[in-house]
Amino acid sequence: MGTHDINNYSSTYQKIRSKAWVYHENYTGGTEADIGVILLERDILYNDDVHQAILYNGNDIFADKGVTGCGWGYHNTSNTASTILYCMDAVTITNARCGSFYGGPVRSNFICAQGKNHSRTCTGDSGSALVFKENYKSSYIVIGVLSFGPGSCIEGPVVYNRVPTYYDWIVNKIQNLSTYY
Repeated sequence: MGTHDINNYSSTYQKIRSKAWVYHENYTGGTEADIGVILLERDILYNDDVHQAILYNGNDIFADKGVTGCGWGYHNTSNTASTILYCMDAVTITNARCGSFYGGPVRSNFICAQGKNHSRTCTGDSGSALVFKENYKSSYIVIGVLSFGPGSCIEGPVVYNRVPTYYDWIVNKIQNLSTYY
């Protein structure tokens, strides 16, 4: 972490191995409970390029809010992963509007984001965070974890697991992993 180009590491780059990981017990390979936790072998060093993000555990549904999603996935038609971290500026949309794109209801444990100016996340970005920032002085708040999007990676909303739905599970797993490892 701490770099935007995997071919040209910045001075703030940190390579941290995973110590343990767990995925949700109800995950069966689809979109339901598509979330997990990774325990790192050491603490992250925060600096100008590496900032702490806070897990959200409130009741705000974040309708029509400006958000950001980033990832190293595919962002062109060649189906190759990007070497540059790509971030989309997006706005959250209602689950009803999101469901109209997908042809069926989108459950309340999801939050949907529509990229601005045709920006979006794509294949290979799954598991990345959807973050909200109140203002330039505030911390990033993680409100979603990327689950799925339209197959074309061109148009349509992206669907994230809503963090408050899984907040207690995440905290419990972090505590369990930290105690065991």
